[in-house]
Amino acid sequence: MERPFSSGDTDCAGTLYLPAGSPQSKVPCIILAHGFGGVRRMLTPYAAAFQAQGWAAFVFDYRNFGDSGGSMRQVVNISKQLDDWRAAISHVRSMPEVDSDRIAIWGSSLGGGHVLSIAAEDHQLRAAIAQAPHISGWAAFKAIGIRHALRLAPYIILDMLKRLIGLGGFKLDLMGRPGTRAIMTGDDGSGFIEAAMKLAPGTDTSVAAASVLSIARYFPALKAHQIACPLLMLIANRDGTTPANAALAVAQNIRNITVKRYECGHFEVYLDPVFQQAVDAQVAFLKDHL
Repeated sequence: MERPFSSGDTDCAGTLYLPAGSPQSKVPCIILAHGFGGVRRMLTPYAAAFQAQGWAAFVFDYRNFGDSGGSMRQVVNISKQLDDWRAAISHVRSMPEVDSDRIAIWGSSLGGGHVLSIAAEDHQLRAAIAQAPHISGWAAFKAIGIRHALRLAPYIILDMLKRLIGLGGFKLDLMGRPGTRAIMTGDDGSGFIEAAMKLAPGTDTSVAAASVLSIARYFPALKAHQIACPLLMLIANRDGTTPANAALAVAQNIRNITVKRYECGHFEVYLDPVFQQAVDAQVAFLKDHL
C-alpha cells in the first residue's frame, strides 16, 4: 500500500508491504532505499522476501527520482537524500502497524553508504544491512579511473553551466560499456538493467552529470565506527564500482558487524544465484537481531 511522506519541502513516494493476514500485534519493519539513480520498484524482490518472513517492509524513492517530488529531476543530492532517510524512518515509526522499537534499515550501493551514515547517528535502530556499500569518494574515484573521469569532466561542466543559466542541465546514462560516456562502466551491468527494468518499466535510467561530484565528496566510512546496532555488510569481491578492499578496511573498525563475501561483481549481487544467497544471509541476520 502506498504511504507517501514529507521530507522538508518535498513529498516522497513510499510503499508499505505488510505480512499476509491480519497480524494481531505490531510487526517489525525493514526500511529499504535504492542506490545511485535507482527507484523503489527495483527493490520489490527484497521487500517481498522480508514480507514473507512476517515482517513489514517499507521502500521509498529519494527526492528527484521515481515517483517522489523534487524539481531537480535525476539529481543526486547526498545531504537531501540523508534527510529523506531520516524522514522515512520517522514516518515508519509513526505507523500504527509497525513496532517502532524493531526497525532495521537496508541499503545497497550508494544506499548502503547512506545506511552506514544513518546507523552511525540513530542508535534506536535494531539492525542495519549495507549491500555492496559506497564507502568513500576516493574509493569510488579510483574505481572510475582517471581516464574515465577525464572523459566525464566536460559533461559535468556542461551540466553545471546549463543549470546555472536555467536550461535544465545535462544527463548521462547510469551505466554502460567501458569506453562509453555512461557514469558507471566498471562492471557489466547489462543483465542488471534488463532485470531492473522488468520491475520498474519506463524508469529514467539517466542521472545528472554533476551528480558524480556528490559521490566523490561523500565519505560515509568516516563515522562508521559510531554504529551501535548490529550491521550486516555484504561485499562483492570483484566489485568494480564500490571496491571490496575499501569495505573490508572499514569493517575492521565496526564493533558489531557480520561480513558476507560473494565472488561476483557489483551488479551481480542483484541477480541469481547471488541474489538468493544474499537474501538468505539477510533473513538469517534479521531473525537473529530484529
